[in-house]
Amino acid sequence: MLIKELYLNNFRCYSSGKFEFDPALTIIHGPNTCGKSTILEAIHVLGLAKPYRSIDEGSLIKINELSYAIKGVISNQKVDETVIVLNSNKVKKVRKNNYVYKSLSEYVGYMNVIYYDPTDWLIFEGGPLYRRRFFDVLFCQISKQYLNVSSEYKRLLKQRNFLIKKLIERNDKSTRNLLEVTTKQMIEYGKKIILTREKVIKKLNEFALGIHKELSSGREKIEIKYLPNISVEEYELKMEVMLNEDLRKGITMVGPHKDDYIFIINNKNVSMFGSQGQQRNAMISVKLAMADLIFKIKKNIIIVF
Repeated sequence: MLIKELYLNNFRCYSSGKFEFDPALTIIHGPNTCGKSTILEAIHVLGLAKPYRSIDEGSLIKINELSYAIKGVISNQKVDETVIVLNSNKVKKVRKNNYVYKSLSEYVGYMNVIYYDPTDWLIFEGGPLYRRRFFDVLFCQISKQYLNVSSEYKRLLKQRNFLIKKLIERNDKSTRNLLEVTTKQMIEYGKKIILTREKVIKKLNEFALGIHKELSSGREKIEIKYLPNISVEEYELKMEVMLNEDLRKGITMVGPHKDDYIFIINNKNVSMFGSQGQQRNAMISVKLAMADLIFKIKKNIIIVF
């Protein structure tokens, strides 16, 4: 899969723009503030229907305009397909040729993108939320099932937290029964998330190990460790035991929404003991490993560095 042409309309600093790409490698260069990063960001939006960073999507629309459009001509197995991502009046739609996707989640996975962003250092310096988001982008591109399960888990988590707050205000039987049903459903989806994360991280490590060994001239061994907040085997019991704590704090304290990951080089935590150079190389190794893993499973990948 290749992006042959990219068209921007009212996206960031571009009123309009057309860009053509080489089938093998395209290098974008120019002075500061000329819009290089905007082109890369547009490719990410074209691939995943959302920006890489968690920002207000309205900020992607050119100042004094009401909407943006990104159009890509994609060569998919030697067949040219046209994909358009349109954001108008805070409503986003994706169209491929003449088909309008019913939801953004239906589209994700068609064009897989690995994107390198200067803010990626936050996975070392920031909290667990950054690392969960970082890896979830990979999981969702690999598995449509993971994307759907994750979305449903988030919905159930929001509902459970609402019921917890409601129960704090008024301890009635109907709310407790609904909380029990919601908790059981959430546990089932949570287990699926944990098992997928364990499986994919194991495969990712196989690719990252060889890439980082070559990048460090054989001096370093890298490992990504997945730290689940709760094991699948103990999930039900821990949720039951933690109910009083949940009620005290007003939120759900157990589940994959509390998971974390750490990066290990030569048995040391890169976030705590790694130099900036080691962190940068670890990031490059993991990004390239992600690209290799996606390509092995999906047979298409676009790398944006």
